[in-house]
Amino acid sequence: MWAVELYQNVKSEPGLRRLRAVSSAHQLASLEPRNNQDRKIHQLLMEQPMPSLMRVYEEIFESVLGEKVSKFGPLMVEAARQIERAERAKRPILFVMNEKGYLNVPEIPLLTQQVINEFTLITLPLRAAPALSQLTGQPPFNSTGNGKTLIVAARSDCTELASVSGWHDLAAVNAVLATGWMDTLERNPPETRRLIRAERLLRKLSPEGTDWGHELKLRMGEDDRPTPEIKVDQMQLAGTGRHATNLW
Repeated sequence: MWAVELYQNVKSEPGLRRLRAVSSAHQLASLEPRNNQDRKIHQLLMEQPMPSLMRVYEEIFESVLGEKVSKFGPLMVEAARQIERAERAKRPILFVMNEKGYLNVPEIPLLTQQVINEFTLITLPLRAAPALSQLTGQPPFNSTGNGKTLIVAARSDCTELASVSGWHDLAAVNAVLATGWMDTLERNPPETRRLIRAERLLRKLSPEGTDWGHELKLRMGEDDRPTPEIKVDQMQLAGTGRHATNLW
């Protein structure tokens, strides 16, 4: 593939030389395009080598390809970046979706805020739910009530774990946070120091976290327990050998 070969050829070059090499490659490719759209894209990237996606995606889709860009396009690009970061860091995701698409959290206890900080936070308008579903390949999130804000705890692959409608029921919000964080810790057990901290916070946060940390530590202890060494009595082994010899 042309783009992959170009990347392999220029990835070790320093910044300015890499940009010049990419620009030259697009210039050459524009002279022998597969079609007119291909030529226009190469000419655009010849003038703007290695631009950020946010700078050129709209021009490419609308001016070159003749496709209408969704108004949620930039939001989905940023959401995709955040999801990728969450996957790399193995962090749970907290989606907050409301009419405006920005975070509007009422005053909440420090404990709740501390646990929110353990998530990758993504805020979107509720109207963007279909676009988000298309991006992630997951079913649209379900609202559990009539609130104007939907709060969803999900795995880093965007699988929904728990949700609540609105911030007004703090106990329900805390239960959603506990479910999302406990799922991540069970899938990727941290070092003991971090697990002790998580257990302490979760025990205070929600009834779901009361016995969870203790049980997880027990399971981790069993997994880490060394395999018992099998000791063989040399006299018995020797005796077994004599009996075996006599049988033959």
